[in-house]
Parts: sequence; structure tokens; C-alpha cells
Amino acid sequence: ENTIQNEETVHYGMIQHDSPRRVLLISGGISGILNEILKYKTVERIDYVELDPLVIDVGHRYINNSGIDSPRVKVANVDGRLFIKEKASGREKYDIVLLNLPDPSTVQINRFYTLEFFEEIKDILSEKGVVSLSISSSENYLNPEAKKLNSCIYQTLSHVFRNVIVIPGNKNYFIASDSNLGYDIANKIKEKNIETFYVNKYYLSGKLTDERIDYVLNSIKGESSIVLNTDFK
Repeated sequence: ENTIQNEETVHYGMIQHDSPRRVLLISGGISGILNEILKYKTVERIDYVELDPLVIDVGHRYINNSGIDSPRVKVANVDGRLFIKEKASGREKYDIVLLNLPDPSTVQINRFYTLEFFEEIKDILSEKGVVSLSISSSENYLNPEAKKLNSCIYQTLSHVFRNVIVIPGNKNYFIASDSNLGYDIANKIKEKNIETFYVNKYYLSGKLTDERIDYVLNSIKGESSIVLNTDFK
């Protein structure tokens, strides 16, 4: 169980919303991520989408206290995009959408990083809804390939959402919303009295420096030749 990654995956996005009630998690919930989401007392329902039912079976059998048995968690064994398409026709809206997926290195996975998909997510988000996703990176340096990939995702998200912030690290976390977003994560976690081992003021004071944020943003904004990432290109 990777506590640092679980906390980053959940809290960077969740803490941006004043009182998240409905959360959609795409993939990877049994690793401890569900428990991190359940720390938010305002959360009434987590829809957890996992394509492979065997993953859920493993969670039930072998992982004690994975959070999957919480009455607030509803599991759907279905393709994530299909799930979101079906939700778009209804009235239910999500306050938070967390994408916990591998990098878009295959056509199959890239479907969750495209312009069309981000537009589908926007359709199911509430007015102040927030989406969070991540791309592999390195702590202090982006090579040319990483710059292009991160820039492509950043620009594609920015095409759909009014605000996009990037939280640098071994993974770059992209948080997007039409509502206000900010880097004051540690204070908000403290205010909400959410217990975390790593994502707190001590951990973030070294990670969220102005220099680091500026370096990442300047690196990915400086890629002028980037085209948006779409389903077919």
C-alpha cells in the first residue's frame, strides 16, 4: 500500500471542494484510496468503477479494511467511459472525479486523457466540481518527452476547464475545475481536521515551493507546438 500516492491522489483534488458529497473514482480503489476518500465526513456516496471484477474480489478476500465494504461505496464493474456516458444522461452530478489510472501509453488508456473524455466528465460534474488526474514525472526535471506529454494533457484540460493547476512531484497532479483552485492544501486539510501521514504542512512545504511550481508550469506552457489530445489523434 503506497500511502503517499494514495493521499496525493485523493486529497489534492478533494480538498479543493468545500463540501464534497458525491465522488466518482475510476480504478485502483482497493489500495487504500477508498479509505482516504471516506475521511471526508460530507461524502455521502462514492461510485467506484473498476473494469475487472477480480480486482474487487481480491479487495474483499485479502485486503482488510480496504473501505470497499463501506455502505457509502457503490462498485460498478464496467468500462469507465461507458459509465460516465450513461451518467451524463441523468441528473446525478459529482462533486469530485478522481482518475487513478496508468499513463496514457496505450490507445485503451489514452481514452481517459482526451478532449472528448474531459468534456464528458464536465457534463457529470456539479457547478463547483473538481477533476484530478496524474502523469508520471520526476521531482525536479522534465525531459523533452515528459514536457510534451504533460503539456499536451495540461492544454487539453485547459481547453475544457476554466482553471487548471499542477502539483509537481514524482507524479504531476493535474487538478481542473470551473471553480477556484489553489495550492493552500495543507491549511485546508488542517481546517477540515483530516488525518494524513504525509500530505500535511511539513511534507508540502518542501514540495509546493514557488520555484517548483513555476518550473513545471513554465516547462509545460512553453511547448508551443502541442496539439490537443483527442480520441483519434
